[in-house]
Amino acid sequence: MSILKTFSINFIWSIIHQFSNQLVNFLITIFLARILFPSDFGLMALTYVLYVIGERISDAGLSQSLIRSKEVTNIDLNTVFFTNIFISLLIYLILFIIAPFLAQFYNEPTLNLLIRVNSLSIILLALGSIQLTILNREMKFKNIAIFSSISAILGGVLGVLAAYNGFGVWSLVINLLSNILCRNILLWTTSKWFPNFSFSVEKFKYHITFGYKLTLATIIDAFFNNVYPLIIGKVYSTTTTGFYARADSIKHVTVFSFFNALLRVLFPLFSSLQEHEKLNEMIKRTIGVIFFTITPLLLFFGVLAEPLFRFLFTEKWLPSVPFFQIICIGAILYPLEAFNSDIMKIKGRSDVILITETLKKIVIFIALIFAIRYSIFILLYTQVALSILNFLINAYYSQKIFGIRIFSQIKIIIPILLIALIAASMVYMVDYNLKKYPDLVRLIIAFISGTIFYVLLSSIFKISSYTFMKNIIVNKQLTI
Repeated sequence: MSILKTFSINFIWSIIHQFSNQLVNFLITIFLARILFPSDFGLMALTYVLYVIGERISDAGLSQSLIRSKEVTNIDLNTVFFTNIFISLLIYLILFIIAPFLAQFYNEPTLNLLIRVNSLSIILLALGSIQLTILNREMKFKNIAIFSSISAILGGVLGVLAAYNGFGVWSLVINLLSNILCRNILLWTTSKWFPNFSFSVEKFKYHITFGYKLTLATIIDAFFNNVYPLIIGKVYSTTTTGFYARADSIKHVTVFSFFNALLRVLFPLFSSLQEHEKLNEMIKRTIGVIFFTITPLLLFFGVLAEPLFRFLFTEKWLPSVPFFQIICIGAILYPLEAFNSDIMKIKGRSDVILITETLKKIVIFIALIFAIRYSIFILLYTQVALSILNFLINAYYSQKIFGIRIFSQIKIIIPILLIALIAASMVYMVDYNLKKYPDLVRLIIAFISGTIFYVLLSSIFKISSYTFMKNIIVNKQLTI
């Protein structure tokens, strides 16, 4: 099977996995947002930061090491499995102990039990990590898509039922835990692999050598990517934190689903082509495809933020709109920043990833100390400025490792950005003339008009990324 055909099939299933899972979660969130209060989502956002950090630590980068390894034996799988379980139990114990202190720090007594119960998700994730890694390694994204969709639906239904019955913020916890538990059941009952009590110190050292640096980098990245709810929750309120969390979640659901689906396929594909003579050209093409697809989405959603939030979540969530618009601007370069970081894993350069993440986060820490003294909007605009700096830092190291010059990346994205901005202006003008119509009508007409105009401009100005994607879709040819 050709590289293009393999990529296309797996990318389609990866897209189905990401979007079906995110779509279900998004629909569930809409129901929950209409029932619950912003403060409930604010409380959950504070615990979610700990969940994300704990999940990254418990994996220790070992799953990524398994995916990139050319040969994986049963002893590799057992060693990583028991390492993940041990670390997840240790993380849970730490979170269990510090939970009351965090509740006191935020003056939110509910946080104590909330953290202790919600953190059980870290252990549940570790229990299914190897089965999921095997599916990713074998690029069986169809199975992942089916399992994730089923578990998301079941978890969502239980969460909504809990919300309707007055469980408040606990309905969000029920949603998360039941989702992971259901997926684990599906993974374990369909997997041919089962752990046995074997452990290799040699294999542990091999995987942890790659994994620990990557883990430190991902912990740093996870903390600072989720530090804003922690700061907002302390300086302002859980309600404001809820408005911010809702705005930030839309970005993840709509845009990062595509990026994560693409990355899920590209990492094992690029890892298998480490010595391929045209790898660099494939990477540059991918940068163009990512930016061409995601940039107009972010700009269009930013322009249509008010009718979008009112239609989905009702009037009570409109204070999230200005947060969301700034977040959209700051998110434009994030996929490229993340992609430049992730391709370093192909060469096993977790040491470089750790250096770049540490450097970026030192700058972020200094910037946050400055911004928090003023207002939440200064904080968010600082996030936009930092996104540019973070991209440049990662692109610099990509240049050193792969020889892909920063200027060549900028040359790819500038024409796309200009055309996307013009198309976004068209969306604004169309929406402005439709203000007397229902929100759904405004959203559909403005978004379709902007998309058609964006594609038309891309064709007229012969944007290379557009031509490349058109060639794949229409002619089913991969020209590099």
